[in-house]
Amino acid sequence: MEISINTPSILFPAFSLLMLVYTNRFYAVGALVRELIVQQEKNETDHYLYDQIKNLKTRLRLIKNMQEWTVAGYLFTVASIYLIYIGQPIYGEYAFALAVITFSISLILLLVEVHYSTGALHIVLTNFELQKESDKK
Repeated sequence: MEISINTPSILFPAFSLLMLVYTNRFYAVGALVRELIVQQEKNETDHYLYDQIKNLKTRLRLIKNMQEWTVAGYLFTVASIYLIYIGQPIYGEYAFALAVITFSISLILLLVEVHYSTGALHIVLTNFELQKESDKK
């Protein structure tokens, strides 16, 4: 299979968009962590807050890894274009394949992070249900 110099360039918009999405997720989760830590300091006995903060810490780590894999894919894409440009198409194809692989890893990590995100919502809903049950008693 021979690819043209235009083939790797189709990934540029995807990488840019993913970095924007991942950065927004990172800032949103970071803001939640700060807010929950303030709440935790006010009420040290609330186990729910500790679970939430622990979940958010895991999500922050995942988002950081997602960003790192996306940047690696971006660099492999640039390398692919450069290698094709200087007349090394076979190495350009390898670099392009690595770009697609790193892009895929980033998306797999996104799925894992979404799983943790729904886990965080489960913690909130469980706490809400427990509070409602204790209010009835």
